[in-house]
Amino acid sequence: MLTLLNSAVDILRSKHKHGEQYYWILYYSYLSPQQLQNTDEIIENLQPHIANISTRTYYRKRPEAVQALSSILWGYTSKDCLKMLDKFFPKEK
Repeated sequence: MLTLLNSAVDILRSKHKHGEQYYWILYYSYLSPQQLQNTDEIIENLQPHIANISTRTYYRKRPEAVQALSSILWGYTSKDCLKMLDKFFPKEK
Protein backbone atom coordinates (compact mmCIF):
# COMPACT_ATOMS: atom_id res chain seq x y z
CA MET A 1 0.00 0.00 0.00
CA LEU A 2 2.85 2.40 0.75
CA THR A 3 4.30 1.80 -2.70
CA LEU A 4 0.93 2.56 -4.24
CA LEU A 5 0.59 5.74 -2.17
CA ASN A 6 4.11 6.89 -3.08
CA SER A 7 3.45 6.26 -6.76
CA ALA A 8 0.16 8.16 -6.59
CA VAL A 9 1.88 11.12 -4.91
CA ASP A 10 4.59 11.09 -7.61
CA ILE A 11 1.94 11.04 -10.35
CA LEU A 12 0.07 13.89 -8.67
CA ARG A 13 3.27 15.93 -8.38
CA SER A 14 4.38 15.46 -11.97
CA LYS A 15 1.10 15.28 -13.93
CA HIS A 16 -1.49 17.47 -12.20
CA LYS A 17 -1.90 21.13 -13.13
CA HIS A 18 -1.23 22.18 -9.50
CA GLY A 19 0.77 19.07 -8.65
CA GLU A 20 3.84 20.74 -7.18
CA GLN A 21 1.79 22.90 -4.83
CA TYR A 22 -0.47 20.00 -3.87
CA TYR A 23 2.57 17.81 -3.24
CA TRP A 24 4.05 20.24 -0.71
CA ILE A 25 0.69 20.82 0.97
CA LEU A 26 0.18 17.07 1.39
CA TYR A 27 3.80 16.54 2.40
CA TYR A 28 3.80 19.04 5.25
CA SER A 29 0.23 18.22 6.30
CA TYR A 30 0.40 14.42 6.32
CA LEU A 31 3.54 12.82 4.85
CA SER A 32 6.51 14.54 6.50
CA PRO A 33 8.50 12.37 8.93
CA GLN A 34 8.61 15.33 11.33
CA GLN A 35 5.21 16.16 12.75
CA LEU A 36 4.61 19.89 12.63
CA GLN A 37 2.85 21.37 15.62
CA ASN A 38 0.24 23.60 13.99
CA THR A 39 -0.94 25.34 10.85
CA ASP A 40 1.50 28.21 11.31
CA GLU A 41 4.44 25.79 11.18
CA ILE A 42 3.02 24.11 8.08
CA ILE A 43 2.61 27.46 6.33
CA GLU A 44 6.11 28.51 7.37
CA ASN A 45 7.50 25.35 5.76
CA LEU A 46 5.38 25.90 2.65
CA GLN A 47 6.70 29.45 2.08
CA PRO A 48 9.78 28.37 0.04
CA HIS A 49 7.58 26.23 -2.20
CA ILE A 50 4.40 28.32 -2.53
CA ALA A 51 4.93 32.07 -2.62
CA ASN A 52 2.66 34.19 -0.43
CA ILE A 53 0.53 31.32 0.85
CA SER A 54 -1.91 32.45 3.52
CA THR A 55 -3.77 30.41 6.11
CA ARG A 56 -6.95 30.88 4.13
CA THR A 57 -5.30 29.67 0.90
CA TYR A 58 -3.83 26.68 2.73
CA TYR A 59 -7.24 25.65 4.06
CA ARG A 60 -8.78 26.10 0.60
CA LYS A 61 -6.09 24.14 -1.26
CA ARG A 62 -5.61 21.30 1.24
CA PRO A 63 -8.94 19.57 0.47
CA GLU A 64 -8.29 20.12 -3.25
CA ALA A 65 -4.94 18.34 -2.87
CA VAL A 66 -6.52 15.47 -0.94
CA GLN A 67 -9.26 15.16 -3.58
CA ALA A 68 -6.73 15.12 -6.43
CA LEU A 69 -4.69 12.40 -4.70
CA SER A 70 -7.85 10.47 -3.93
CA SER A 71 -8.85 10.57 -7.59
CA ILE A 72 -5.51 9.08 -8.57
CA LEU A 73 -5.69 6.38 -5.91
CA TRP A 74 -9.28 5.38 -6.67
CA GLY A 75 -8.61 5.44 -10.38
CA TYR A 76 -5.67 3.06 -10.08
CA THR A 77 -7.38 0.71 -7.65
CA SER A 78 -10.58 0.17 -9.60
CA LYS A 79 -11.10 -3.17 -11.34
CA ASP A 80 -10.86 -1.51 -14.75
CA CYS A 81 -7.31 -0.38 -14.02
CA LEU A 82 -5.77 -3.57 -12.62
CA LYS A 83 -3.78 -4.11 -15.82
CA MET A 84 -2.26 -0.66 -15.40
CA LEU A 85 -1.32 -1.50 -11.81
CA ASP A 86 0.49 -4.59 -13.09
CA LYS A 87 2.58 -2.33 -15.32
CA PHE A 88 3.55 -0.12 -12.39
CA PHE A 89 4.06 -2.99 -9.95
CA PRO A 90 4.94 -6.17 -11.84
CA LYS A 91 4.59 -9.34 -9.85
CA GLU A 92 7.89 -10.90 -8.86
CA LYS A 93 8.52 -14.32 -10.27
